[in-house]
Amino acid sequence: MKGIQVKYIAATDYNPCRLKASATDQDGLISSKYFHYDYSKGNLENYDDAARMFAKKLNWNHANILTRSGVKDGYLYSLACSDNTIDIDKNNNFQNLKNQIKKLESLIKSKPCQRPLIEQELLKKYKELFDYIKM
Repeated sequence: MKGIQVKYIAATDYNPCRLKASATDQDGLISSKYFHYDYSKGNLENYDDAARMFAKKLNWNHANILTRSGVKDGYLYSLACSDNTIDIDKNNNFQNLKNQIKKLESLIKSKPCQRPLIEQELLKKYKELFDYIKM
């Protein structure tokens, strides 16, 4: 289990606001990196992205974010690291797959004349989801 802290750093005369991700390794050494705050994204999305990118920087390639806890000026993330876990980049694919399934399920109700085609596509998505979970 590993942890990352992501804190908000307010803007100064010289730098815009940014996020600072930091973690401590086994030897007690602290590493950190600054990430730009992207105003086109939501607040939590910025923090989550900073944690993911920092995990990649530390070569924690097989890390899954388990929890996010709010603390003063930011969030603490706990990550499970194992060769058997899914790469954290795939979490977005999983979320996208779930969203596509929800869309198709709602289309069945709103477009009954296209039901057979939508059901075929929905079965493909369910199979992808099943294969994804099986990994």
